[in-house]
Amino acid sequence: MSKSGIRLAIRYGYVPCQLGLCGPGTKTTKQIITRYLKGDDSLEKKVRKILEDFKGAFSYFKLIAASNGIADPLELKVVEAYWTGNSLLSKVSSDKFSKMMEKEFLPLGKMSEIKIKKLPKNAIPFHTLHVLFIGSVTGKFEATKKGLDICRPSWGKVEKIVKNKITVIRQPIKFGNKLALDKPARTVVSWNKYILPKIEINDWISIHWNTAIEALSPEKIKNISKYTQKTLEIINQK
Repeated sequence: MSKSGIRLAIRYGYVPCQLGLCGPGTKTTKQIITRYLKGDDSLEKKVRKILEDFKGAFSYFKLIAASNGIADPLELKVVEAYWTGNSLLSKVSSDKFSKMMEKEFLPLGKMSEIKIKKLPKNAIPFHTLHVLFIGSVTGKFEATKKGLDICRPSWGKVEKIVKNKITVIRQPIKFGNKLALDKPARTVVSWNKYILPKIEINDWISIHWNTAIEALSPEKIKNISKYTQKTLEIINQK
């Protein structure tokens, strides 16, 4: 497998970009991304530049890479760390995390210094923590409970496939005095074959914006579960 995480990064970013919530939402940009996902690898350099304009995600990629001595922010393990979690997250200090927020997010005008000061000391640069604690840094996303749950990367087991729809068994977020994973429930998500070419019954997949993103190995299932639980614990400790 290529060490580049460009394709994986754009798979997770595709739907919110199409919705105009993340990244450059021009018609040309959307066409380039779609063509790349369809298999036009000659567009990889252009897609790399597009990913640099994802104001939230790319800042995290840079932070994780630099904290681990990795030259390329779009190296595969870096992208995986942000979206499904891995050991690279443990190398990012809260001080570096706070400084990144101050440098990258404050200038966007939709985040206060108070939020930075309240960043937990054990915070991890994981997308679920960004969604549930930091929120939109561009102001394009309205943080309803439903929106928060579909924006964080989740995972589920494929139970049924009908054309471009997949029924999965997935644990939603339970909102209350404390955040928790609720009991497993059936959820119907979209299947875009440009994003995920092949899927079978009983496969485990990651889900972002109600769309199937990637098939998960046992290690990735363990990681996304571990870092999601860790994120909820971090947020609940406040």
